[in-house]
Amino acid sequence: MAKEQKKKVLGIFAVILCLCAGALATYLVLNNQNEKPEHTHEYSAEYKRDEVNHWFECECGEKSEVENHTFVDGVCICGYEEGHVHNFNETKSDANNHWSECECGEKDQVESHTFVGNKCECGYEKEEEGGNPVNPETPTPPTHSHNYESKFNETHHWKECACGDKTELIAHSGGKASCINKAECLTCGQQYGEIGNHSYGDWMSNGNGTHTKTCGNDNSHKITESCIDNGNKVCVFCGASIETYSRVEDKIYFGSYPQTEVTDNAFKSTLNNLAGELPTASNNRNWTSYGYYIEGKEENFMWYIDVTTGGKKYRGVYFTSYRPCWATDVSSSSDNTFQDENGYYTNTIYWFEYEPIEWRILSESAGKALLMSNLVLDSQAYQNKCYKSGYHYCTDSNGAPLYTYASNYKYSTMRNWLNDNFYNTAFDRIEKEIINIVLVDNSASSMMVTESKFACESTYDNIFLLSLREITTTAYGFDDDTFANDVSKQLKTTDYSRCQGYDIYSRNYGRRGFWWLRTPTSFGDEVKAVGGDGRVNYARFMDYTAFGVVPAIQIKLN
Repeated sequence: MAKEQKKKVLGIFAVILCLCAGALATYLVLNNQNEKPEHTHEYSAEYKRDEVNHWFECECGEKSEVENHTFVDGVCICGYEEGHVHNFNETKSDANNHWSECECGEKDQVESHTFVGNKCECGYEKEEEGGNPVNPETPTPPTHSHNYESKFNETHHWKECACGDKTELIAHSGGKASCINKAECLTCGQQYGEIGNHSYGDWMSNGNGTHTKTCGNDNSHKITESCIDNGNKVCVFCGASIETYSRVEDKIYFGSYPQTEVTDNAFKSTLNNLAGELPTASNNRNWTSYGYYIEGKEENFMWYIDVTTGGKKYRGVYFTSYRPCWATDVSSSSDNTFQDENGYYTNTIYWFEYEPIEWRILSESAGKALLMSNLVLDSQAYQNKCYKSGYHYCTDSNGAPLYTYASNYKYSTMRNWLNDNFYNTAFDRIEKEIINIVLVDNSASSMMVTESKFACESTYDNIFLLSLREITTTAYGFDDDTFANDVSKQLKTTDYSRCQGYDIYSRNYGRRGFWWLRTPTSFGDEVKAVGGDGRVNYARFMDYTAFGVVPAIQIKLN
């Protein structure tokens, strides 16, 4: 080949190589430009969840922080509720499929799109080339944006969107409870938990033998109790000098006894709850049987219970049969009692407030005072245990010798009741210290006669009934005429005495009562009593339960 021809061939070959190299370079550049960059996951700020787990999810489907549900009061922090029932009420789709989805994230009925034209029956539309939707008038729904509000209940607080999504579920904490408020959560301010304890201050004397301590949270929360003697007439707790009674002119207020009926229904309900279960004939429970008599036998049919609340004491009374107006020979019946006629019926609890006993000063000298109750406080038989054989006699079981007249005060169940039941109910230990034991005159002189076979031995007692002579002593303020309508002898009854079965006929005298003396009649088969009109010409057989009790005592004066 000629030299010129070789040069020409080599030149053409060089041009071809350059063109090939350029094409290769262009190819490599174009190829590199079409490579997709490495994907960076962007996880949602809201939880995705199913029945077992919750997680954060990238739009590519990648999951992060997959954890089992942890429930607090049945709700997980992701908002999933324990025992959740799926409700597939929302239709969702992606480029390939459509499905129904529960709010917890669980999917159901996942199906591939079926297009008619460019639109699936689920509403999803394929995009044209270039990324534009086929139907630009039907825009793709925007992604939901949560708008959380603070919510709380009695135990937790959280944030909740109107769509139901919940987050930041946290138990209440912080704060301090008091006796008037629950603790207040430091995060949300909601009260939670239980009411706290009282914050009582020191005991403060009330100047009447009691002291009170008051709660610093609410001064209506108080506790009042009787002062306790340290042995030197000074209270152990409040340091006050202890006075066992108060005096207003010729009246002394000393001891306490159930008197006025509680009528507030809400408060009665509170007292009923404090009393607990009701007693029965075979089980007294926390109640005490009065031991009252039906046809001469002691029976369990009427009970009492004492409770204290708000610094005050109350007595509950409950009976399943009526108390007969005679202890020895009358059965229980609404025809043989005054309880129902006084407004008190079987199988109902009645409550009475303990109140200071008002005493009338009959005489005072040498630092002592003779007192009588200014009200008819109770209703009791003079003698529960007696039988009739000509005269009424005490039974041997009463401790009396054979053929002891039932009108004998020494062996009466009345005397025993006064110095046991009444004495221990009405007075506390300190009050008992100023009650004198006195010689009670039961001679014929006390009956205002020179002699009587029905007079009995004198007795030494803390509590006693007045005699015929005492109730007609003008120095005590009484009229000495037994037939006079003496106003000073006209005493009113208490609600409690009427509940015990007090004689309803006292209503004829404005609820002024008939009340026992300790003096037998000259016939010996009855005991004298004062009438509601103030006369002293009344008497009853000893086993009559419907006459009232007016105790008398002698006390040491301060």
